[in-house]
Amino acid sequence: MTKEGYVHDPTEQEQAVDASPTVVIEQGQQSYKDTDKRKLKAFVQAAEKLRGEKDQKLQSCITTVDSLLKEEMNPIVW
Repeated sequence: MTKEGYVHDPTEQEQAVDASPTVVIEQGQQSYKDTDKRKLKAFVQAAEKLRGEKDQKLQSCITTVDSLLKEEMNPIVW
């Protein structure tokens, strides 16, 4: 699984027509190797353990954003 496989570099015609990135969509539908599937499954399981109050960064972010909203600011979170 490489990043290069998912880069969409449209042609001049695609840029003018506002076409869907069909190559990216088709590549995203390809089957993953078993090793990649295992890695993704392990990643999902690790991420699920961080849900809710266990995610200290998220809790800190919520506190900070709440404070900024009370000050009538418009924070951007990514």
